[in-house]
Amino acid sequence: MKFKLSNEVAIQEGKSVLVFDTDCLFCNRALLLLLFLERKDHFMIAARNSSAILAIVNSDEALAREDSIILLTNSMAYTKADALKRIALKLNYAAMIIATLIWLIPNPIINAAYNWVAKKRLPLSQSTKCNILNKEKFNHKTFSR
Repeated sequence: MKFKLSNEVAIQEGKSVLVFDTDCLFCNRALLLLLFLERKDHFMIAARNSSAILAIVNSDEALAREDSIILLTNSMAYTKADALKRIALKLNYAAMIIATLIWLIPNPIINAAYNWVAKKRLPLSQSTKCNILNKEKFNHKTFSR
């Protein structure tokens, strides 16, 4: 889904912010993979429960209800299939070739698959927490207002 943000977000030129659930080991591992596969240091990262992100997300009622990965640009927020498709374009070339196949799949199918994984992710990952925001090597990628 796409959301027009009511207030523009101050994000560095050419960057996007990946917002994720820090309490979910599955989400942390998926984010580590994305950061490994990204090219040109495009993504910044932020916790879903951080004060900067809560201020942005809570400004839109529909966006606040989303329990999904969120990709923020200066004026837009993308979730589920729309976020995944935009993320795929910023991966390294080998991964991008595979990831661009996502563009051939209709959004409702991707969203249904995303929702299924989202329901399964928390029971699978509650046993161990691994918040990558606590790792020093990612301090330069952390988004704050």
